[in-house]
Amino acid sequence: MAIVAVPALFASVVLLLLVKESGDGSSRSRVFSMRSLMNALRNRNILAVSALRSVMAFRMGIRAFIPLYLINALGMATGLSSTLYSLMIFGGVVGPFFWGYLSERMDRRPLVIGIMAAQSALFYSLQLFEKVLILAPLLFLIGFLAQTVVMQSILADSAEKEQLDHVFGFYYTLGFTLGSLSSIIFAYIVEILGFEYGFTYISAITAICLIPALFLRDVRP
Repeated sequence: MAIVAVPALFASVVLLLLVKESGDGSSRSRVFSMRSLMNALRNRNILAVSALRSVMAFRMGIRAFIPLYLINALGMATGLSSTLYSLMIFGGVVGPFFWGYLSERMDRRPLVIGIMAAQSALFYSLQLFEKVLILAPLLFLIGFLAQTVVMQSILADSAEKEQLDHVFGFYYTLGFTLGSLSSIIFAYIVEILGFEYGFTYISAITAICLIPALFLRDVRP
């Protein structure tokens, strides 16, 4: 773990030494204002993305439970479980590049809706299959279907320049504040009812996200 941490430590030092604030002083003048945030939330897209983020927060951290499911519930060896988990993480690495590229070339609302509908079906189907040949592409697709990059693109294009700090600060605060409860809820469901109900819960949360996604509009500068 220490060896793996070395590149991150090196990159952090480089950023600390080389990255500087802009010289115009604008970053220092953008202090938090509740009025500015409230004005931003009047925007239909910003409100819809915020609502979507709030619901999605309740499935945050689900990936950390996948190895536990593969080993304890399906009885897989640790090495095989690690390979499948790595495949899912790899999907999460290449997915944002693909969806970011695609979001610049087509309407983003059906893109978000399609990704989340597929995610809902995939999370539910996790409880239906045990064979590695099926689980491998299934887990890859779960990682690959990353709608966050598309949502952030909509958010960035919908907010005024002076509202960006407030809007993205609110977006991440919603995710990490509400998301802190997600693992507790999922773990409780798994402990009491089992992984089948846990995956059904995640599938239902993802399906609920489709409601605010219907109110998105594709606004580009």
